[in-house]
Parts: sequence; C-alpha cells; structure tokens
Amino acid sequence: MLSSVPVASPAFTKAQMVKADIYLQYRKDKHLYARCYQELVAINPCHATHVSLAEAYLRIQMLDEAVQSFERAKALSPGDPTTIRFRTQ
Repeated sequence: MLSSVPVASPAFTKAQMVKADIYLQYRKDKHLYARCYQELVAINPCHATHVSLAEAYLRIQMLDEAVQSFERAKALSPGDPTTIRFRTQ
C-alpha cells in the first residue's frame, strides 16, 4: 500500500519514511531502510532530503555516508541551522 503512493502525491515523503521505519523495525533491513531515503534524495535533491538521509544513515551507523549527506545539505544551504553546527574533522 505504501509503495503505491504516487511520487506527485503530497503524502509521498511521509509514505517513504513510514515504509523505511517498517523495513528497519520489523524486517531489520538496513539496506532497504536507507534506500527509501536515497529515493527521496533522487527525486528531490534538496537540503531537507539530504539532512533526512544523513539522519537515517546515522541511525543505522553508516557514519561516512552520513557525513557525505550532511556535507551535501550544507553545500545546498550553507546558513541553515540544521547543518550550520555540523563540522567535519
């Protein structure tokens, strides 16, 4: 049912996030969990989707990927408060 929500629907992003949580919590599938967020970035590569992907990567301990996503988000919106505190070593 969640997979049938069209990309153009205002509910698409929420459906992807719910689907991701189902993959992680019930199927214990980190790969499919991350893929849901990767698809959001592929469809709309904006600051917010990159931050969401970075947070998803953090949740599943994919730290290098999280850093890359935060860097992309920061490049898209350098002054945004969600990424302004993020600094790489």
